[in-house]
This record gives sequence, structure tokens and C-alpha cells, in this order.
Amino acid sequence: MADEGLNKAIVDRLRLEGHDVLYIAETDRGVSDDAILEMAVAEGRIVVTLDKGFGQMVFGSYLPTH
Repeated sequence: MADEGLNKAIVDRLRLEGHDVLYIAETDRGVSDDAILEMAVAEGRIVVTLDKGFGQMVFGSYLPTH
């Protein structure tokens, strides 16, 4: 799952390499980071992001990641 802050060229390259990438900018623009993490956990996806806030959510708040 690619956060909307990720450059589209990175998403395109990942897809070209055969990865199933859900790009938030295409599907749920503006959705909260909490919702992205919840969706990723529910769908068994990893989050690819440049947003350091995700690190705080996972490691600082101990939110579930699986």
C-alpha cells in the first residue's frame, strides 16, 4: 500500500516489477494515516511511505501491524 505522498513513478515501477500496489492517491486521497494503517493490516499489506508519522504510530503508540 503506497501512501499518497509517494511519487507516482515509484508506484509505477513497483507495479512494473510485478507488485500488487494499492496507491492511496488513486483510491482514497486524503484518508487519515490511521485509516491507511488499518486498511493495510486488514488486507495484509505493507505500507510504503515517506511520512515519518507512521513510525510514531507504530513504534510510539504500539498500534497493531499484523
